[in-house]
Amino acid sequence: MSTLKFFMQSFESWLRMERLQRTSDILRARAVYLIAVALIVSQFANMLIMTRTYGYWTMDHWTALGASVSFLGSIVALRYTTAFYLFAGFYSLLLFLAVSAASLFDFTGINSALLPYLLLGSIVCGFISGWRMVVAFGVAAIALVWGLYHVSATAPQGVLFDPTLFNARNIQRAVQITIVLSLATAITGFASFAMHSALLELEENAAQANQASEAKTRFMSDMSHELRTPLNGVMGMSEILMETQLNMKQFQCAGMINKSARNLLAILNNMLDISHLDANTFTIECAPFNLQELFNSVIRQHKATAKSKGLAIGIHYSKNIPKDFVGDANAIRQIINNLMSNAIKFTHTGSTYIHVDGEMESGAEAGDKCQLVLSVQDTGIGIAPENTEKIFNRFSQLDTGLSRKYEGTGLGLSLSKNIAELIGGELSVLSYPGEGATFMLKLALPIGETSTVITLPLDMFHPPTEDLIQISHDPGEDVEKRAVG
Repeated sequence: MSTLKFFMQSFESWLRMERLQRTSDILRARAVYLIAVALIVSQFANMLIMTRTYGYWTMDHWTALGASVSFLGSIVALRYTTAFYLFAGFYSLLLFLAVSAASLFDFTGINSALLPYLLLGSIVCGFISGWRMVVAFGVAAIALVWGLYHVSATAPQGVLFDPTLFNARNIQRAVQITIVLSLATAITGFASFAMHSALLELEENAAQANQASEAKTRFMSDMSHELRTPLNGVMGMSEILMETQLNMKQFQCAGMINKSARNLLAILNNMLDISHLDANTFTIECAPFNLQELFNSVIRQHKATAKSKGLAIGIHYSKNIPKDFVGDANAIRQIINNLMSNAIKFTHTGSTYIHVDGEMESGAEAGDKCQLVLSVQDTGIGIAPENTEKIFNRFSQLDTGLSRKYEGTGLGLSLSKNIAELIGGELSVLSYPGEGATFMLKLALPIGETSTVITLPLDMFHPPTEDLIQISHDPGEDVEKRAVG
């Protein structure tokens, strides 16, 4: 299948089909050369059968050979012109000539074996051009049929046939073929009109959707810059206000203002990223960074919130894993930030931890890839197995009641999964109700220049599923633990 696909791509590249912008034109061009190839194959098969039947070269052989050469020429012409009505007219003319040549020989007329090709002609015109060409072909084909009837009617009649019966059968054949051609013209014309109209409508709708998406992205980008400035002002002034002499009620109100502004800014950033993802304008960077420092910054960002809930927060970073990598640090930070924020939100007692583990080959050097497993583990409320796929859908929240306990838009996990896939990673979850959750980002990253790694192979990280509060740490293992709170 891959070989056939490669051949077709190379062939269409030779035909310069990349110059065609509309999907309907690409389908018409493919119809031109595929129909031509099919007709060439049929004509060669026809010549083999005629050779076996007649035992010598006949006029029918020349007709089939000429038609094959003409069809081959039409494929070459497709490289230089896309006037599809010309191809439909050319194929129709060839069919008429072929049928006429075979029908005039020995006064065959209406009894020609090539008359079924007239039905094929209406289909060819429908695919390549449109309903107008189908109607024109149908009228011309019916006129040809009655011309062939005249050939049969004026043929010399021998003693083997009753003249009256012979003429009656000829006119019956002409009437039946006329009926069939009329039906084929009507059906094919309607189908061609519906097909090409639907393609044009789909292309117009797709163009409008792309324009709307681009407009939405520009709007979100502009509004994001406009809204961030006042939001940063609100957050900054509320923090300054909280450092002044306030009574308890005033302090709580200032805290609510600051929290609401931060939540609004997070929602705004998520919506902007979603719009960039939809418009395929989300940029992926590749630069050296220190993974451990990245996670330290994430812990510092969430330390105050975790401490206010009485949660332990920290990092388990295996020393078997290097610290310097090459990749998109901002994308990884955004994913882990979203996961850590959810972990703290849905955890009331216990801990939230970041685990860094993975697998490397012995003697790995800078530039080699490390198979990382970056996990965020909590001791929160957990997720039912039947809901583990739903949580990655946009605007999906498992608690959808009017008085839901947990705030949020349901965008964080969907956005994180999309970004993970963009950077070549995979985001999954392992959780049970009441036993916490572990979100794992599996990602392969090149090792940075400053890393020195001399390790033995490690099994892929498998988080515990029973006691998530107790995090085992064997002194014999070379693991660094940083915990706060």
